[in-house]
Amino acid sequence: MTGLPSPGLAWGAVLAVARRELRLRWVALVAIGVLAGLAGAAAAGGVAVARRTTSAHSRLIAASGQEDARILSFGGQSTAQVAALPSVAASWSSSAVVAKLLSGNLAYVGIVSGPPRPPGLITPVVLEGRMPHDDDPGEVAVDRAYLRAFGFHVGDTLRLKALTRQEVFDFDKGFGEPDGPALSLRVVGSLLLPSSGNGIGPAWASSAFNARYADLSPGGTQFLRLRPGAAVSELERELAQVSSDAPADAAEFGPLRVVTPESTDDPSVAAAQRAAAVGLGTFAAVALLAGLLATWQGLARHWAAGGEDQRVEAALGLTAGERALARTLPALAGAAAAGALTVGGTLAAGLLEPVGRLADVEPAPGWRPDLAVALVGGCVAVLVVAALAGASAWRAGSAPQSSAAGTSTVRGGVLALVRPAWALAGGAFATRRAAGRTRVPVRLTFVSAGLAVAGIVASATFAASLHRLDSTPARYGVFADFYYADAQPTDLVRLAADRHVGTLVLERATTVSVEGRFATAYSDEVRKGDLHVTTLEGREPRTRREVALGPRLAGDLGARVGSTVRLTPPGGRPLEFRVVGLVLYPDQQAAPLGENLLLTTPGLTDAQTSPPTLGAYVEAARPADLPALWADYGRTLELTSAGQPEQVSNVTGLAGVPTALVVFLAALGAGALTHALVLLTRRRARDLAVLRALGLAPREVALTVVAAALVIATAALVVGVPLGLLVGRVLWSQTAGTVGVATDTAWPGVALLVLVPAAVTGSVLVALLTARRVTSQRASVALREE
Repeated sequence: MTGLPSPGLAWGAVLAVARRELRLRWVALVAIGVLAGLAGAAAAGGVAVARRTTSAHSRLIAASGQEDARILSFGGQSTAQVAALPSVAASWSSSAVVAKLLSGNLAYVGIVSGPPRPPGLITPVVLEGRMPHDDDPGEVAVDRAYLRAFGFHVGDTLRLKALTRQEVFDFDKGFGEPDGPALSLRVVGSLLLPSSGNGIGPAWASSAFNARYADLSPGGTQFLRLRPGAAVSELERELAQVSSDAPADAAEFGPLRVVTPESTDDPSVAAAQRAAAVGLGTFAAVALLAGLLATWQGLARHWAAGGEDQRVEAALGLTAGERALARTLPALAGAAAAGALTVGGTLAAGLLEPVGRLADVEPAPGWRPDLAVALVGGCVAVLVVAALAGASAWRAGSAPQSSAAGTSTVRGGVLALVRPAWALAGGAFATRRAAGRTRVPVRLTFVSAGLAVAGIVASATFAASLHRLDSTPARYGVFADFYYADAQPTDLVRLAADRHVGTLVLERATTVSVEGRFATAYSDEVRKGDLHVTTLEGREPRTRREVALGPRLAGDLGARVGSTVRLTPPGGRPLEFRVVGLVLYPDQQAAPLGENLLLTTPGLTDAQTSPPTLGAYVEAARPADLPALWADYGRTLELTSAGQPEQVSNVTGLAGVPTALVVFLAALGAGALTHALVLLTRRRARDLAVLRALGLAPREVALTVVAAALVIATAALVVGVPLGLLVGRVLWSQTAGTVGVATDTAWPGVALLVLVPAAVTGSVLVALLTARRVTSQRASVALREE
């Protein structure tokens, strides 16, 4: 235990040394604390945003009273019997009216209404306005996403034409213009719910609306709250005893079935939460590690020249622990600055909304400070800076002091070749650790600079790949501008003849059994133009017994190009198909990306489990033709823009994270370089004065500091750029493979073109600013001060 403060701690001596250190070095200590505080604010702020992002959906569930289960019923199938089941604690039965929107492109909206709801069951979160009054059939509150998609606002009027009950049942067959009444509904509120679809429509009307238009509803949804301890499986067993078939004219809906949030909402939410947690967690971890390294580097440099002072103090009887404590106490000024900045930055991060897709489910927009993370982060920042200050001071006092600076033979030989003299001196200052009071650690400087550059390049590489994914639909399999649902033969002929249409592809979609598991299968038939399916490996199928697999499905099956997979039709024997390619094909069935397969039309017919549905992909002949296509067909055909799949938007929604990381690392690296050069000019003030006494002009002395900065920057670029490219490539490949998109990396050419001159220019500017002190002072004054 030698070296630790003894019970008889020499407090007088410790405080005297501490006061001296604080008087002489408080500015530098506070500067280091600010650097640590910025890193702490970034790390703790990242944690706070991650907590807000990943908790948004659960907070919305708590605020909206989401049901435990729901049942889609048609024609009033057994709703009273379901409400009386032993496992059901509360029930609310809604009715749904489907109406055609009379403005804009062809679109239908489901309007939910019903009797008053039980307390705590299905309470939409009102973001703006209010819910409709129960006695007013002309009011409606609408889901925020729907309002945004169609450009409506609270206070607008929705003009609709309702479908009759039979027309809803004939939706897949076509019914012409709706025969129901015209509706004018005033939007009185903007709503947020954990999910829409699967029985939850975007528009919510009053009890009076339900009473007036009940005869238009083909059925609705029964929302259930289960009694404590009851499981969904228990509800399903009970339901099987009372379930009745759907009406004969809606047989495709089948008997009653239970739908749970876990099966419809949670998978996509969990994917978004994982993406946000990984992205923001990586940001926080990198910020924390970079901050620790920069703080340790700054403190190590700060105490490096005090080794000689510590030897004097040791000769006077102070132990190593007392000497370290004497330097830790004044460092508390920097620790306090770090803690204050961490707390303030974390509270400011409460202004940031959840990132990615989960921003759309935030039930409480606006400032949401995370006090727990802020307080914990502030305390950790204070403790870490104080601990690093003590450890670095201990290390500086324990390091052996040589009488001369050391250098390797190779490094010395290289420096001997450098001309002119100021360049030689600058290179020596940057690479040699001088002795005595001028001792400055150089290895840590090079390591931290190289890691900062590597982090910037890796982040820029990931950001470039993410941007390319976001802007290139083919990288996630989309090859057209629009998707036309429920394609009809006459409309296909009309589209093929239109000069504004460049490519028209008829798609058949069904479910097949492949190696004992069900997957969505497609075949395509080009009616006009050329088809460009994104092919990762191999080619598309051409014959009856060839198949191309999505990459995730191929991975799950352990298949590759050249393998054989078995597809089994209902009641038939397995059929062998040869895998000829890995492709990314767009999926309109909301299946996970890359888990489908592509067949020829005869092959699809052989393996299908049910008759295929028809759709079509439409690509404009030129980008300028897109408005004409919307104008000509949007009002009569169900066209939807071929947007990003949810799995892709979960990742592209985090595009700001790597960009923020680039900015943070660049700022941290610039601060660390500034601190290194400031200490270099202070510790080397005597050496610089000697150079001036030997005849170097002030300009050449400044160039000496510039040369030292350029040596550090060049070494960081030489090591950091290839390392960052490698790390960025690995990170993107792993991320893209998990999502199911193309995995090749986009090289950050623009970022590299900016980084190199920026690093050089920034180093020169910082060096010139830090050299002003030594060039503005006479050499004799500097030598006398030393």
